Amino acid sequence: MSRPAAELAREAFTLWRGWGLPLGGDSAHHSDDVHAFLRWAAVFQARCDELGAIDGARLSDAVANSFGNGRLVAPGRLILAGFDELTP
Repeated sequence: MSRPAAELAREAFTLWRGWGLPLGGDSAHHSDDVHAFLRWAAVFQARCDELGAIDGARLSDAVANSFGNGRLVAPGRLILAGFDELTP
């Protein structure tokens, strides 16, 4: 059975964000599928921004940035669990 398009798009978006790739760039060599994905991703990001929402793919960056800019302060002891897959 094939996987639903939304699930595949979410997985692709998570990988795209995890690798820190820009949503755009030189599109001359992109397939129709990549063009469709990039259009969807741009609309998805714009909608999240309108709602003030953070998707799962950007959550770890948002938390790290919040610690970095002082919006969040780490307690004296911080235990991180479940981060066994690292991206660059």
